[in-house]
Amino acid sequence: MTFKLQLLRHRVKQDSNHSVPLAPQQVPDSEMQSYILRESATPDGYEYIVRTPSPHTETTKFLRIPLSTHNVSYSWQPKAQIRVETGIRELAFPAPPPKDSTIFDAKDNEHTEPDFSDKKQLFWINEFSNPGATG
Repeated sequence: MTFKLQLLRHRVKQDSNHSVPLAPQQVPDSEMQSYILRESATPDGYEYIVRTPSPHTETTKFLRIPLSTHNVSYSWQPKAQIRVETGIRELAFPAPPPKDSTIFDAKDNEHTEPDFSDKKQLFWINEFSNPGATG
């Protein structure tokens, strides 16, 4: 089973009359690791316990003069994939619906590497089963 996790930083530029969302940015892995409190295999899959950074405001300055303000928030994106070797070929789950003729190809990066921008990526589980759960 393969598990991948990504932390995104969302910035919204604020001025007196407008809010402009900027493109989300991936938090570097080295920084993201400090927010993963625990990760472990469980009988039902894999578990990450994470701490989401607190939302905050950033002010951009030039010569100590405030130029712009950004509200910053964060979100997590998980991906998971199960692979099975049958002796004839390698299979990956979740698989596309039966009407889709796409066959898993272990040499195709679109099948083997998670694309966090694609919410319907074939062969990848694309969301939390229980987002925001505590326990």
